[in-house]
This record gives sequence, structure tokens and C-alpha cells, in this order.
Amino acid sequence: MLGAVMGVWLCVFGGRADACGQEPAETDTAGAALSNTPLRYVQTQWTTKDGLPVNAINDIAQTEDGHLWLATYDGLVRFDGTEVTVFRSAQHEGLPNNRVLSLRARADGLWVQTESRHLVRVRDGRFTTVAEGVNVLREDRDGHLWLGTQTGVSIHREGRLQKAGAIRSGLECREDFSGGAGGVW
Repeated sequence: MLGAVMGVWLCVFGGRADACGQEPAETDTAGAALSNTPLRYVQTQWTTKDGLPVNAINDIAQTEDGHLWLATYDGLVRFDGTEVTVFRSAQHEGLPNNRVLSLRARADGLWVQTESRHLVRVRDGRFTTVAEGVNVLREDRDGHLWLGTQTGVSIHREGRLQKAGAIRSGLECREDFSGGAGGVW
């Protein structure tokens, strides 16, 4: 879990007013002069009072358009820096479950893994279920998505899902299968 509340840190460099319009401090708390270090930190927290469905975040990803996406146990959340938008399965047919575990932001869309073991791609405002039975979702150093499923390991590349290997009957891939150097095994 990433924390009880979502905190966004803004760091302002230089000697001008910070994002809140306040003049930055000239010294740090120990009284030492600040030369080329950040002069001001501003922390803002968003909670259920600000529109989040719950105060627990499972994963965070940022898409190319600058949106922050939050995986929660009560929906997928998009945050644009000002507004919170919650996406739930009741309003989006391609999102089969509100309990979102992990996210991967990529050029071909936002990939969402749900607790019901579905893999969903969000692209151009549309939710599409790509696979079911997904226990593990990882990305290799070449940018390919690897899925550990009930029936084996699959890879998503060149726009389609391909079986990469089968697992002996009665077993399923439930654990991480990524290598230390970015490879997958």
C-alpha cells in the first residue's frame, strides 16, 4: 500500500515566490544558508473529503498526458492536479471490477490489473478487458507486458497477447517472475 492518503510534493527552486505565493525561506531549519538547494517544499494531501473514493492507494501511474492514475479498492481514479475523477465498473462496461491492484502507464494506454484478475486497457477514454485470470503483471526492459496467469505466462507485444509458455496442469503463475536485470524468467 502506498499510504493512507495521497500526498503530492511540489518542490520550487530559485529565489522567487513559491506555488502558494509565499516567499521562500532564506535558511534551512538549522540556520545554514541555502545556495543551490530547493528553497521550499509544499505538501498537499487529497482524501475522501476531496473526492477520492477511499484513503488507501494501491498503485500510482502517470500517463503521457500528465494525469496521475490511482489504483484503489473502490475504483480507478484519474487526477489532473485539480480534479479527481473516479471510474467504477457500474459506469464503464470494460472495467469488470472496482478493486484495482496495479497500473502500468504506457504509450499504448493505461493497463489496469483488478483483484478479480482481469487485465484492462484504458485508451482514448475506452475500457477494454484484454485478459482474464491474470495473477501477475510485469513489464520487461524492452517495454513488453508479461502476464502470469492460471494457465501459464503470456506476453503482450505488437498489439496482441501471445502465449509464452504453459504451466503443468494444476499449477498457476502467482508470483513475480521478473529478473533482477529487467529480464523475465
